[in-house]
Amino acid sequence: MLQSDVGLVVEKGKIAGNGEYNLSGERYRENNPQLTNYPYQAIGSLVETITPPAKIPKTDFGETGRYPIIDQSQKEIAGWTNDERMIIHPSKPLVIFGDHTCIVKLASTPFAQGADGIKILQTTDNAYPQFLYHILRVKPLENDGYRRHFSKLKEYEIPLPPLEVQREIVAEIEGYQKVLDGARMVVDNYRPHIHIDPEWPLVRIGDVFQKSRETVLPESLPGPITYISLQNIAQDNGQLTGNLVADNPAEIKSLKNVFQPGDILYGKLRPNLNKVWQADRNGICSTDIFVIRPLDGRVVPDLYAYIFQSGHFNHAVLRQLKGAQLPRVGWQSFANLQIPLPPLDVQVSITAEIEAEQAIVSANRELVERFERKIQAVVGRVWGG
Repeated sequence: MLQSDVGLVVEKGKIAGNGEYNLSGERYRENNPQLTNYPYQAIGSLVETITPPAKIPKTDFGETGRYPIIDQSQKEIAGWTNDERMIIHPSKPLVIFGDHTCIVKLASTPFAQGADGIKILQTTDNAYPQFLYHILRVKPLENDGYRRHFSKLKEYEIPLPPLEVQREIVAEIEGYQKVLDGARMVVDNYRPHIHIDPEWPLVRIGDVFQKSRETVLPESLPGPITYISLQNIAQDNGQLTGNLVADNPAEIKSLKNVFQPGDILYGKLRPNLNKVWQADRNGICSTDIFVIRPLDGRVVPDLYAYIFQSGHFNHAVLRQLKGAQLPRVGWQSFANLQIPLPPLDVQVSITAEIEAEQAIVSANRELVERFERKIQAVVGRVWGG
């Protein structure tokens, strides 16, 4: 008989039995002691479903309230309600499974169910709810598209350590999670604050900055090259996301702006998204982005990248826009906005302080990545990975 050390050998009839022809190994796994020391058990044998008193339609989600509303969206809390009739009171933590999205959440305090789409699961006595939650969060059920997945979840087999081991695993993960949550709070909430001294003179942006007019056809450039679109600049925080390098510039269509290190890239399309990035390299960018460059040595561009990203400045830009479905800010309007011009040494001092803060934020960002890997490693040990 055929044997395998790296996969599962399953009879064809078993795969075809339910008409789905699903090739996910976990669906047919019975036990594999070569990968883990713990026996596998189907989740369906570890949980019972809880039916809520009622479900709250999305139109009734409140922005405030006593009780959180949980649905299958990415949001931990989708809304709020004060309606006591809708509330589930957990006797122990409950695992919330998104039937369409496969997203899992953990509810330990009273909550309401937001419309359809979730399964509320109470674990049996041989499964610790936090253990099941972390297993499904780190190694989720494979999503087959926008369809119901609960029947598949019930068949999903996971390694099941003894309860005491489950508790130890959860304690280790939750210790890491506390550090991770603290670091993520720093990363998500930090914004540079610049105190504007009323004694500083105000100048027009156009008096100290210019818009670079240098453009290029990407097909004329040798690859690879950095290409920044609006989608690559994160909202509000100036971080870059996604693929930034084009190996074959000829695949980038139409004329693009050219930027160099020190330039400030400002998204002029939908400026409410507040997409600002200071270039640290050479490259090209979408023409929906202003490439802003100092006229002379009166400004420290690093400082003004933070100013242009501030909520106060963003509100000043938005006040000029009226009713367009896809609003764009024009250069003339942008150049007429006034900004403070502190003495050069003050600009240098403020910039140095912000950069020191940014270094701490970057360290916390790295901490988030490290502790996410630690949590994944803990769950990986359960699976024998």
